[in-house]
Amino acid sequence: AWDSLAVSGPEGAWQGFGAPLVTVRDVGLPQAHRTRAALALASGTADFDDNALAVERGDSTRFLAVDVASGTRGAAGDVASGGRHVWDARAVTTIGAARWEGAISGRGAAATLESGEVEDGRAQSGMARLTLTTAPAQWTVGFARALDVHTSSGGPLIDSRRDAHENVYEAGVRHADVAARFEWRDAAVIRQGGDLFEARTHAWWGALSAGGRLAGGRLAATVGGGRHDVAGGVQLAPGLAWSAGRAGAHWELQGTRLLVPVWTDLAPGQAQFLQRTWAGRAAVSLARGRLALDADVTGGSAEHRAQLVAAPLEEQWLRAGTREDPQRYDFVLAHAQLRVESPIWRAGVEPFVLGDDRRAPEADPRAGARAWLDWGFHAFQRDLGVRVRVDGAAVGRRTATTGDLLPGYATVGGAVLLTLEDATFAIRGFNLENAVRQEPWEETATGGLAPMPRRQVRFTLTWRLYN
Repeated sequence: AWDSLAVSGPEGAWQGFGAPLVTVRDVGLPQAHRTRAALALASGTADFDDNALAVERGDSTRFLAVDVASGTRGAAGDVASGGRHVWDARAVTTIGAARWEGAISGRGAAATLESGEVEDGRAQSGMARLTLTTAPAQWTVGFARALDVHTSSGGPLIDSRRDAHENVYEAGVRHADVAARFEWRDAAVIRQGGDLFEARTHAWWGALSAGGRLAGGRLAATVGGGRHDVAGGVQLAPGLAWSAGRAGAHWELQGTRLLVPVWTDLAPGQAQFLQRTWAGRAAVSLARGRLALDADVTGGSAEHRAQLVAAPLEEQWLRAGTREDPQRYDFVLAHAQLRVESPIWRAGVEPFVLGDDRRAPEADPRAGARAWLDWGFHAFQRDLGVRVRVDGAAVGRRTATTGDLLPGYATVGGAVLLTLEDATFAIRGFNLENAVRQEPWEETATGGLAPMPRRQVRFTLTWRLYN
């Protein structure tokens, strides 16, 4: 409730096998050393019901947090019912030169489609890390473990259970602008019922990074290498990142090689393979007066691209399996966000465009945008805050699993927010035009494309508590 998010480009050389194209990290904002909590209660159409509670206390040296959330929903679109729950606990303490971190979490989700397919998923994960600062170096060792269980049945799905686990051991050291890390991973996936299989793998990765000043900014060069059972021999990945900033402006350039082993949940007849991508990202953030602009371009070229089937349930595309794209895939994704603010109103527009070397779009659109405008004021000696928001989105054409080309569309939403002290009550609406649209996947009961949810309305009460 008090954190923010930071988005960065590809970091394949440092992160190793399985590194994503874009990395999203949580950023802790400075807080006073006191107990803080947030309670959220939500309900809405389609029997939507969701509740969450977060409690935390501490600062950057000592910290304890516990979060719990659960929710259920009724019929909407091709989903007949669903539910989820999440809990996690995190702790940090500093004793002398040693910083100890630990976390444990559990989550689950279930859903039933109108056509009868049922999915139930449960997962647990935990981690522990020790960081020791001894001048002039900082040393880190850590361990993480994750468990995952999926079951599915109903409709055309034969009863099946999928068990997966992964262990990660890591160590690292940093001295001024030089850093190094090493990790070892072992993982296994076992499916019982339906398409039986058992897959196990081991991998290690090491990376060295060094940085310095260049052209008024900071340059970091990284080289990483490792071995995965799928890849066979040692694979290498270089990486470069440069960033610079001044008052009201910030620039970033990144480039690296991404290696993603695809070794489990494969389509029938598909052998294990290694997805290889050269990718880069350029980003700029500008702010002047009431205007702010964020823009970025991410592009690359991928060999042996992993392709998944579009489906509403995770178990459906897992059981359908991953296929290897026999052709090279070249892509460029451009995104921007322009915002303008005044004391009482705010507006913005956020478009994106995807260019690739394919004739038609896939399940995801090649272009889209969203725009918003909100206006607010205070009353009763500023005790009551009122904001009214209108937003719209445009979604480009998509290709369904049947091969049909779905037309683009526009949709409208809105919200009203009332704030009294530390409590906020919000009414939000989605697809206010109540249009009938189709998902890009088939509904097995009818053989036609599944419907998207119609108009939705949500009511949420959020209350921040201190001490």
